Amino acid sequence: MNKLTSPRCGLIAIVGAPNAGKSSLINVLVRNKVTIISDKPHTTRQAVYGIVCHEFLQTIFIDTPGLVLTPQDLLQTRMRQTSRQSLKEADASIVVIDVERAYHKANRILLRQSLQQRIPTVVVLTKIDVWKDKSRLLPLIQSYRDLESEIVGFFPVSSHTHQGIEVLEEVLRKLLPERQWIFPEHTLTQISFETTLSELTREKLFSSLHQEVPYKLDVITEKWYWRKNKHIKQKELWVWQNIIVEKEGQKKLVLGQEGGRVRHVGFLARTEMQLQHQCPVHLFLHVTIDPTWMQRAYG
Repeated sequence: MNKLTSPRCGLIAIVGAPNAGKSSLINVLVRNKVTIISDKPHTTRQAVYGIVCHEFLQTIFIDTPGLVLTPQDLLQTRMRQTSRQSLKEADASIVVIDVERAYHKANRILLRQSLQQRIPTVVVLTKIDVWKDKSRLLPLIQSYRDLESEIVGFFPVSSHTHQGIEVLEEVLRKLLPERQWIFPEHTLTQISFETTLSELTREKLFSSLHQEVPYKLDVITEKWYWRKNKHIKQKELWVWQNIIVEKEGQKKLVLGQEGGRVRHVGFLARTEMQLQHQCPVHLFLHVTIDPTWMQRAYG
């Protein structure tokens, strides 16, 4: 086979400190929403693949949980392990550094972990749209001078304005090894449909709750199916989900006064599901208490 058209396929781990912009970056690179986004740290709990097929290239981006320096529970311990494991499996890595938190301790830890795997390592400086004075980027890059020779390059980008994305994509394509594709064409992610539905509702819960509550809950899609509506001659998506919390007080916060908060969350989640699937969605949310859910899920 001609080398110029040989299939190439590679896994690129996207790692970074909590809330550095990893999920936003992967959604821009995939040009689809494959992972949820929140302004709260530790939103991503598991490795999520975002898969891009371009000509004879297949790029598999791995969105990982933000590096937890001092895990406080089983969930955070598992998240830390997931980040490390993703680097071990990857053919290359992107270390995402939020320019507003450029000297976070996690940045250098992740850079060294990636370089120890002897894989090509790219540094992406995110959220540059918040800096009007771009000359501030040079001292930031120079602060990593001791590692500069081992790093493929530093790439300032904005997931909001897409500035710098095309340059980054061109560099990443060159890092893919010759290999048969792992996933069929048109696959966007490896996570199941029901998990995608659960994650979408969890995203809306994160945006509606504060303090520790978002980190102490989970969402399980217990049942879903498509049904043809004979009256409107269109398919409908029916979804039943269980929101699991650890304590009675958390349940009250999720429900809100007279159930107002959970209804609002349901409205937001249902609206996005309808936009994604271009059909009516019927979403039913139930809140239950299970003090051991984290132990069972991550123990």
